[in-house]
Amino acid sequence: MAEISRSALGYAGDAADAQSSWPITRGSSGGLRLFHYHHILVQALAVCLSFCIGQAKAAEAESKPEGPPNIERGAVIAAEGIQQASACAECHAFNGSSDGSGAFPRITGLPADYFKSQLRDFASGIRNSAIMSPIAKSLSPEEINDVTAYYASVNAPFLPLKSASPAVIKSGRAARDGWRQREGHSGLRPMPRA
Repeated sequence: MAEISRSALGYAGDAADAQSSWPITRGSSGGLRLFHYHHILVQALAVCLSFCIGQAKAAEAESKPEGPPNIERGAVIAAEGIQQASACAECHAFNGSSDGSGAFPRITGLPADYFKSQLRDFASGIRNSAIMSPIAKSLSPEEINDVTAYYASVNAPFLPLKSASPAVIKSGRAARDGWRQREGHSGLRPMPRA
């Protein structure tokens, strides 16, 4: 659809109309038809935008807890859980440093807003986890606010990683060396040995 300004057509409307343009389309008889519809689009967009903003504010109000977080209550939730969900400490440890095995992520020191968004994603199904999704769904926005504030405030040490057994390390090195020989990478700098 091409557009042409009204001044090019010799249109002498009021000043507000003179600033807009007229789209030109081909009619069913092959002639040109002019449409002035920008005001309808603007009204429709305004209605849609106000609806979307209203929906977003309602969703935000539902998910936003009232008042500042209660870190002490968050510590109780982390240690004991709630009636519908087990304690965070069962998997992540009370201080959030996890168990060092890598099976459960370290959650201590995460920014509270980031942690809240992750729990909301588990609850809504954006992130899927057989363990975390039901737990996150059972927490109220206030409980999420409290427990994330607690873990954000904890400063726990990093646990040392467990080393693999010497047999596993030896097997890995043998596989690496065999690959290098097969692929002709013998001239590569050797990897540092632990």
